[in-house]
Amino acid sequence: MVKCPNCRAEVSKSVKDWKYGVFHVNMYKCDCGNQFREYFHKGKLRFILSAHDGSLATGKKLRGERGEK
Repeated sequence: MVKCPNCRAEVSKSVKDWKYGVFHVNMYKCDCGNQFREYFHKGKLRFILSAHDGSLATGKKLRGERGEK
């Protein structure tokens, strides 16, 4: 089991997994609402991207993007 980087709760199962270049990616969704991804290369965890710290795009437009007010 993996732990959510936001609330440290155990997340039992990945929602999705895929190959991204040289990485194998596992995506998880926690009950706290956080979504995070683990990136593996040659069987070793290389890094984690998490929505709670802003490292994943959430699909929301930010104010001021593309000249918007």
